[in-house]
Amino acid sequence: MMVRFSMLVASLATKMRFSMLVASLATTSARDRCVFNATDARCESAAYRGQYPLCALFQYADRSPIPCRGLVDADACDADKSATPEAASWHVHVFFPNVDCGNCSGHFTREAANFTFAGAMRLRRDLAAFFNADAARDAPIDEARALRDPAYDDCIDKFGLVAGAPAKYHPSPCIYEVDAVKEMGPFTNPATGLGYPNWSFLIPSDFWAPGLRDRTVAWFERRRERGDGGAYDVLFHPNTGCEARDHVDASSPDIRWLGERRPLDAAIFSCNALGCNQACPSDRGPPADCGTSSI
Repeated sequence: MMVRFSMLVASLATKMRFSMLVASLATTSARDRCVFNATDARCESAAYRGQYPLCALFQYADRSPIPCRGLVDADACDADKSATPEAASWHVHVFFPNVDCGNCSGHFTREAANFTFAGAMRLRRDLAAFFNADAARDAPIDEARALRDPAYDDCIDKFGLVAGAPAKYHPSPCIYEVDAVKEMGPFTNPATGLGYPNWSFLIPSDFWAPGLRDRTVAWFERRRERGDGGAYDVLFHPNTGCEARDHVDASSPDIRWLGERRPLDAAIFSCNALGCNQACPSDRGPPADCGTSSI
């Protein structure tokens, strides 16, 4: 009797482990990214690919980016010749003060009511919690670390997402490091060269997370209305490879400011083609031998 009972327990334990394994694999498969040379019907679909070149739609299995010049002969980045490209992903930036910053615009060197560095870090934690709660995830953003660690950067360190890349293959929100000391980049006033400290997150495309960008905008609006969102300027912008258009095109419906709209330095951008990423080594633009419009 004892032997049969032991065998039953062992059998049930084996079935339970197998069920957990199957569930784990199913969950991972359902949320995995589009990998070059991997078979995934979703990543082969017309709904996923849209107008983007293949090199912008996939990531290598080791998470390194595929260098991509983008569609250099197309007009997708010219607001006078084409409609706004479909966003491959979005970034949300929150701008905050840093009293120790020597290269920041004057407004961002002074704290005020509802406008502090500590408050901005709490808001960073709360946004991480919002993203974690919005959908079940295999690897949630570490909310405690988002609060305490300005260097916390899953987008680059964990997922290999090149800054500014369209990253359409990435299916879930991720967190970038805090940019507290502005020395270069687009988030500076082009007239003065002085910057705006900020933190940011990547929001995946509607293909992976339908409506998440709009829900995030609404989340910030509710926080601001309640008075617990701080007096921080917030920028939502698309990522398409058309970097200047993605950030400063006044006609783009995908660019959204909450608070004051700040002037940005568009001269710093190196990509100006649909699907272009910054994996191509260059000072001012992708060289001719870096990537192609197809893999």
